Amino acid sequence: MRNLEIAYPEMPHAERARIVDGVFRSIARSIHAFARFP
Repeated sequence: MRNLEIAYPEMPHAERARIVDGVFRSIARSIHAFARFP
């Protein structure tokens, strides 16, 4: 989150939080897909 604050200081907190949430959801999907490999 701090990196986004530095890179986009004008971006509202809610928007940065939405981006961070999307990143973690994407990572979780990748881990889930990897765990399903035989």
